[in-house]
Amino acid sequence: FNHWNNLGELHLARRDFGAARNSFLQAENHLGPTTPPYASQAVAAGLGLCALETGDLGEARRRREQVSVPTGRLYYDPSTIVAFEVRFLERLREYDAALDLMRLICAGLKSRFELAWLKTVTLLVKKQLRWSRTLGAIEVLDEALFVARDLHLSERQHELEALYVELRSREGLS
Repeated sequence: FNHWNNLGELHLARRDFGAARNSFLQAENHLGPTTPPYASQAVAAGLGLCALETGDLGEARRRREQVSVPTGRLYYDPSTIVAFEVRFLERLREYDAALDLMRLICAGLKSRFELAWLKTVTLLVKKQLRWSRTLGAIEVLDEALFVARDLHLSERQHELEALYVELRSREGLS
C-alpha cells in the first residue's frame, strides 16, 4: 500500500493524473482487513483528486462519499484527503469553508507532523493567493519558511519563497 500511495502522491504533485490514478488503484488493491481506515480514505481521496482534475465529477462524488475529513489530533498525514476536500469545495465555490478546513488541519498537524504541516500550509497559501483571501498569509509563510529552512527542505523552501514574493507583490510590499 505505502509504495503505491506514495507514488500516487508523487504523480499528483507532478500533475500526471493518469499515472497517479494507476498508482492509487494499485494501492487500493493492496488494502486489506488490517489496513487502518485512514489508508483507504487516502486512496479514495487520491482517486477523487484524479477524477476531479480530469473532469470525472461522478467518480469524484463517489470517492468523496468514501472519505471523512479528519479533525482533532492527527496521527497520520492527511494531506491527500485535505487536498481532495479543498479541491471539491473549490469546485463548489465554498472558499471560506475550504480555508477554514485547511486552518483546522494545520492546527492539528503543527508541532506533530512538520512535513504534513508544511504541505498543508503550502496548499493553504496557494489557495489564499488564488482566491484573493490573503489575511494572515504572511505570518503563516514566515513560520513555514523557518521550518523548511530548519529541516533543510530546499525545494519546499524555494516554493515557499516564491509564494512569499508573489504575496508581497500583490500586497504592494517589498
